[in-house]
Amino acid sequence: MVKVEILPSAVPDLRRELARLGINEASLGFTSESENRQLDQIAARANAALMVGNPRAASPRLPKVDRKAVVETAKRLAERRACVSNRKFD
Repeated sequence: MVKVEILPSAVPDLRRELARLGINEASLGFTSESENRQLDQIAARANAALMVGNPRAASPRLPKVDRKAVVETAKRLAERRACVSNRKFD
């Protein structure tokens, strides 16, 4: 079983994209409200079971960027490009 967590801020865009693609409850085979409620209950139980064994993960942190290394690499690449463009090819 895999848990996929969607940030609340992403929900409106996801709903719009699903609607654009024609994906809705009917296209997924849910023909009545009771079927949708059953799915919600199953998802709630699955989420509760996952939370017991897997506490909420910390938000991902962006890696630290070594700005000095980035600048040095950019300079080296620029120098290589300058050398290649100054060569004469026959």
